[in-house]
Amino acid sequence: MTFVKELSKQNRTCIATIHQPSPDVFSLFDKVTLLAGGRLIFCGSSEEMKTHFCSPELGYEATTDNLAEFAMDICNGDTAPTTSVDDPLTPELLKQLYHKSSLYVKYKALERLELSAPATNYLRRHATGRMNEIKMLLHREFTNQYRDRSFAKRTIFRNIIIALVGIVIFSGEGVLKNPLFDSGVPTAQQLSMNSMLYFIMVYVLMSNNHAIPIICNKMVLYRRELSAYAYAASAYWVVAFIESLPLLFVSHTLFVTIIYFAVSLQATFVAYIYFHMILFMGALISFTLSMSLGALTGSQVVSFAIMPNVLILVDIFAGFAIALRSVSPGWAWMPYFSFARWIYQGLMINEYDHFGAQGDIVLINFYFHYPGKNGCFLIVLIYVVAMMMLLYWSLRPVRSSFQWTFKVPEDG
Repeated sequence: MTFVKELSKQNRTCIATIHQPSPDVFSLFDKVTLLAGGRLIFCGSSEEMKTHFCSPELGYEATTDNLAEFAMDICNGDTAPTTSVDDPLTPELLKQLYHKSSLYVKYKALERLELSAPATNYLRRHATGRMNEIKMLLHREFTNQYRDRSFAKRTIFRNIIIALVGIVIFSGEGVLKNPLFDSGVPTAQQLSMNSMLYFIMVYVLMSNNHAIPIICNKMVLYRRELSAYAYAASAYWVVAFIESLPLLFVSHTLFVTIIYFAVSLQATFVAYIYFHMILFMGALISFTLSMSLGALTGSQVVSFAIMPNVLILVDIFAGFAIALRSVSPGWAWMPYFSFARWIYQGLMINEYDHFGAQGDIVLINFYFHYPGKNGCFLIVLIYVVAMMMLLYWSLRPVRSSFQWTFKVPEDG
């Protein structure tokens, strides 16, 4: 409580609940407000409280050194003034005596002074603006992340381990040389390259379901603060997306950089940046989709049951597990809606576009000849924006079916 008092001296608003304070702790409070039976019977400092109740008008006697217990006995009717041996004063009478006291006159004078300022129309639903809400929420979330650094260490360590496993499996498979075909049949190196790119994409998409417990653990507090208009849904939405970006970017960069150069993919800056960014957008898509499921269902069990099935479905139609030309007519629409397809197509074009005519043949066989890698990048970017909108919709407050709007007649 000493620390809370120091905070209050820094022009901060402090709200605290305390039970059975000791005399030393009670003395730290600047003002005391007492209610009895729903009626205000005192408002002032602790010393003024003792003077008020021990005055001749009320006739109480402080038989204990703990003024908090003295106040509680009066409010609960457990003690009576010395002038009344049997019956304590009623809450209504305590209220009337307080209104007649000099303290109440002083309080009302201050109240009139404060109300003399011109009134302003307060139309904002929340106590502060959006930018301030975002700033406060970011501070809270980054503070929590700093206190629980073990989660960040585990995430980074996991990505490094998977990158090392990928190196063991695909070491040197990034080196491709013409010809890419042997008697019209793809070479083993070409097949290994295709498999490696697919493995990297699938891992990036599958490795972000940890967003489900993150959002589910926050939903109880989020719904409570949202219903109390402490923060707006838009502020939570922005912070939910931003707070995870640093760790997501660092862990993703470590994984992509290690495996990119270790398996000897193109040693050009442009190819590496494209490889990194299109996969990072894929990570954003799966991460935001996981958060949306967690926010919609509010259950980790349900979300973990749905998310892998969604990712398996989009991965199947990425163009590697099932050739796009072999997709049945009933599912012909699915590759166009599979964000994994556009990520994989962008990765394939990024690796094969410098092989000339033979690289074009590979892409044509996969039906990856259109659009180009810039077009794939744009489509994946659109998916990122769409998933962000889905997350915002998921975080919006649920409108109760018992709510309705009253229309006031024009005549009043």
